Amino acid sequence: MLKIIAAVDEQGGIGKNNSLAWHYGEDLQYFKKQTYNSTVVMGHNTFRSLQRTPLKGRRNVVICRDPQKAYDEYFADDYARNKPMVFFYTDPFDLDIINSEFNTDNNVWYIGGAQLYKAVINKVDEIYLTKVPGTHNCDCFMPCLPINAVLKQRESINNLIYEKYVVQHYKE
Repeated sequence: MLKIIAAVDEQGGIGKNNSLAWHYGEDLQYFKKQTYNSTVVMGHNTFRSLQRTPLKGRRNVVICRDPQKAYDEYFADDYARNKPMVFFYTDPFDLDIINSEFNTDNNVWYIGGAQLYKAVINKVDEIYLTKVPGTHNCDCFMPCLPINAVLKQRESINNLIYEKYVVQHYKE
C-alpha cells in the first residue's frame, strides 16, 4: 500500500527552515511504529534534514534532481562502505518505478517534504496525519487532502490528534 505520513500544525504547516518546527516525542514514536520494516520515500531536503542519515529499520529512497550527485555526497567519506544502503531516484516521475520495485509485500510511506506530498497525494491509498496544536511560523505546508479522502479513524492523545484517511480511487 502507498501511504503518506505527516504532522501538521493548525495552518497545515509541516516544517520551518528544512526541519520540524516542533518536537513531540510521542509523535516520533508513532512515526517509527508506523514506518518500521517498510520503505520510506523522501525528498532530498528531507534527507538532508536527517543529516543524510537513513532511518534505521527501513528501506530509504530519496527523490532528487541529480541522483549521482546525491549518491556521491552520501558516500563521500571514508566510512562509506559501512553506511546503510539508500536508493536515489531522479524526480517524482520515477514514483511509478519506485512503487513497483518496493511495494512487493510491504508498505511504501511518503514522509516528506511538501513537493513530494504534492506529487503523490492523489496516488496514495492512505494518509496518516498528526495534528499538532498551535501555529509554528512554518515555511513549508501540506497540500490539501484530495476530495476522495475519507476520515476512517481519529484519536486524541496528549494534545495530539491522529487521523487516518482512506483515499477512494474510482476506476473509469
